Amino acid sequence: MKNNKNLFSLALLLVNCIALFSQPTAKIISNDVRLCESGTADIIIELTGQQPFDIDLRFLTNSGYVIQRAHIDQQVSEFTIPITFPYADEKAPLEYTVELIKITDRNGTTDITDEKVKVFVDDKSQITIGSTAIVCGRSFTTNSQSLSPNATYLWTCTTGTFDDPTKLNPTFTGTNTTTEESYTLVLESKNGACKDGNSVTQSMLLTLKGRPKGTITTEEDIICAPADRTVNLNFVGNGSYSYQLINTAGDTFDGTSNSDSKLETLTIMDNDKIQLYSLTDNSSGCQATASDLTGEKSFINETPNTSVGDYSTVCGEERSLILSGSDNTNTTGEWTTSTPGVVFENASLHNSSVSSDTYQEIDASWTETTENLGCVNSADTKILFSESPTLSLAKNKDQICENSSTILPLTLKGNGPWQVRYSDDSGKQYSEEIDTNNHNIIINGEDLSPGTFNYSFTDITGANGCITDLTDTTFNLVVDELPYPFAGEDQTVCGREVVLEASKPFVGVGLWQGKGTFIDQEDPNTTFTALNFGTQDLQWIIVNGACVAEDLVSINFLEAPYPVNAGSDTTIYVSTAMTLNALPLETGIGQWTVASGNSKIDDPNNPKSLISNLEKGQHILTWTGYIQNSEACESIEDEITIISKDIVAPSGISPNGDGFNDVLKLLGAENITNNKLSVFNQHGKLIYSATNYENDWNGIDNGGSKLSPGTYYYTFEGDQLKTPIKNYLIIKYD
Repeated sequence: MKNNKNLFSLALLLVNCIALFSQPTAKIISNDVRLCESGTADIIIELTGQQPFDIDLRFLTNSGYVIQRAHIDQQVSEFTIPITFPYADEKAPLEYTVELIKITDRNGTTDITDEKVKVFVDDKSQITIGSTAIVCGRSFTTNSQSLSPNATYLWTCTTGTFDDPTKLNPTFTGTNTTTEESYTLVLESKNGACKDGNSVTQSMLLTLKGRPKGTITTEEDIICAPADRTVNLNFVGNGSYSYQLINTAGDTFDGTSNSDSKLETLTIMDNDKIQLYSLTDNSSGCQATASDLTGEKSFINETPNTSVGDYSTVCGEERSLILSGSDNTNTTGEWTTSTPGVVFENASLHNSSVSSDTYQEIDASWTETTENLGCVNSADTKILFSESPTLSLAKNKDQICENSSTILPLTLKGNGPWQVRYSDDSGKQYSEEIDTNNHNIIINGEDLSPGTFNYSFTDITGANGCITDLTDTTFNLVVDELPYPFAGEDQTVCGREVVLEASKPFVGVGLWQGKGTFIDQEDPNTTFTALNFGTQDLQWIIVNGACVAEDLVSINFLEAPYPVNAGSDTTIYVSTAMTLNALPLETGIGQWTVASGNSKIDDPNNPKSLISNLEKGQHILTWTGYIQNSEACESIEDEITIISKDIVAPSGISPNGDGFNDVLKLLGAENITNNKLSVFNQHGKLIYSATNYENDWNGIDNGGSKLSPGTYYYTFEGDQLKTPIKNYLIIKYD
């Protein structure tokens, strides 16, 4: 028994040791929390470990993550951490995710993942329903606005009904249909946790003004139209009305009434039906709907539908016509006219004949009367008795070239304007609209192929529609073929003589014309000699019957380039540029080109151009004379050679006055700026010096004494020399 007790104590001690040194644990056991605009969310944590505890919670706000730590000095297994929302100045609606990220006790720290809870901060419903509304009719659909998409709604009113009171914008129907009545509409809105005491309620005053009603007494009336008749109108509303009536044709008539009934007088023109088109209650300004406008009045017209047919034209010398008046049942009729010289064969017959004693337009009226009500109607027509048109030709033949036209003069009589029709041998039909008695028809040869054509005139129609057939009225036309001369290609020749290259005529006869001498003017390939150099146009003319055609060839007679002289060969020292010296050309254009070397010519067409980039060595240039834009005269060339050298420093002079080698001449010294010449004796003593040396030293020292024969030394330096020139100098006098 004692051993068992010791074993139990040992086990208990072991458990306490394990708990004492185990890592702490924690988890969230509370559910998601929903608050209305603000409040405290209690986050319940279940934990294990040894006190004291530090628990870290994290949630995201507009300014970043916020860490909230809770410190617990007690040994507990469950702890509640209150957090107030929203954080800082954040505004609902909001959604937070609160995460349990870490727990620390005396044994250490445990990082925690996937332990989180949601906190929703709802805002109160944000709705706008307006304060008042005044509408016509007995129904109204609200125009509320909500910024809370998850809100719920409930509309109420003491009277009237909503089609769906839980919609944001339901349709409300009042209890009265025609007179004005006011209602108070109330909207209560809840949004998430914002309910019960946190719901939002707004109300509006709605005035339904009703709508008027109108009716026309339905009845039928038989009339002789046009006639004035009354329409019986009855209204329901507030006693003052504006209305529109409409007939079968869609014409409307405006009217007003200060009572609930009115007799409206209208002029009825034919069979018709009158209905109410619109009705406005002037007191409320409300209009009736189409279903509130009922009834119609019908009118039956007994007036005969009298007609006489269309306008008629009678052509020719027989000036009579059978009329075609209407023959309505139960009527009598009579023909009348106001035109003199007109006779009706039987004026009471609807199909009587009528005649005129002259060419003229007459009027005729047919009047019918009904046997029942005596309704009268008439119809008028006009008849034109017109003479037939005629046509004659001023000439009956002509000859033209296919690229020209001819005029065919016509003389027309009768009533114009006229339409003349004619055809050619192929059967092609032509038509001309003519508005004068004398007219010219233009026939274009370009529309025809060469040959003979006969144009036969078939008929002429006058302004009144009268047509005259034409016989033996024919025009004969001969169309000559147009030759197409080709004088040859334009060319440029060197000299004043050229062999022409025109094409031989396929029709007609050809002839050359131009300033100069032709060996044979009718030969397309004759030789021509020009009087002067320059460009000259020569004409090759071909005549074929009525056709004359020509073509021009332009010959440019050129003179060869002269003179072509590039100048003399040249050697330059310590220089990369010089001015060329070719002779200017009297005839043609000159151009410099580089034959060898890398020199650059400033102006290639200038005989005196500057040339640069003359590197050390030989440069060959070509001066070419040519005639611009011409391959007829060959170009002529001349070459010059330019040799470019470094400065030449001689090693001896003989200043004896014989004119040969009397001075120290450094070839190219003139091209060295800021130069200096220094002469030394064999002991290194400076005996002569000169700046900007001009190749004129003749062995005289700085003191003016003539140097003795012997060997001396000199240096020459300047801007263009990288290192001074050093050389010995032997002076001899014999």
